[in-house]
Amino acid sequence: MPYFHLVFTLPHDLNAFIGQYPRALYEMLFGAVSATLTEFAANPRWLGGTAAFTLMLHTWKQDLERHVHVHVLMASGALKADGNWVAAKRGFLFPDTALSKVFRGKFIAALKLARQSAKLRAETQLTGAPWRDLLARLYRHDWVLYAKESLGGPAQVLDYLGRYTHRVEIANERILDIGADTVSIRVRDSAHANRKRTPIVPAQTFIDRFLLHVLPKGFMQSLVLCGLDNGQGRCT
Repeated sequence: MPYFHLVFTLPHDLNAFIGQYPRALYEMLFGAVSATLTEFAANPRWLGGTAAFTLMLHTWKQDLERHVHVHVLMASGALKADGNWVAAKRGFLFPDTALSKVFRGKFIAALKLARQSAKLRAETQLTGAPWRDLLARLYRHDWVLYAKESLGGPAQVLDYLGRYTHRVEIANERILDIGADTVSIRVRDSAHANRKRTPIVPAQTFIDRFLLHVLPKGFMQSLVLCGLDNGQGRCT
């Protein structure tokens, strides 16, 4: 069976909130992605059935800066109400632009609801002009979305995602040197064709960046295996 690999990314404008409320923001992210994919799969225009997908949270870039996104392994089709399986068109699952806009809308709606319900404490950033400015920035551009059929099948995507389930954010072999007050690491620069470079960062900066990716107590990095959704981003 063909599978798709999708990636849903949160804008860096939200990084400050993620630092303050990681559990709430990660739950919103899982919920928005799950609800978006479930909604598109259920639409008769696309598949008209129940989707099957797995989500995995990933929070870092090669240089350990915060970069929050969710990887998705999704079956290329859906289970219809009559028990039959409907396959997606080869190489196409859903329209990327529409998927990105719906994902953005669902996440921002969840963010607004959390603010209204005091799930996020009423701090300066959540009131008046700062709040309006944040919303404007979130709506100003399309949110990054990657979607591509995996030519190697599910095993290829699972092998890729499996590297993040039992590893911390940087492997030992990428730490090239530890000095008295600096750390040298090897990174792939995605902005320049994955060219390798070796930045030297202050030791305290390295530690601070490393700690950005410690998950809240009890929060699982890859806990959502979806087939049936109860409408709240949770699966039954």
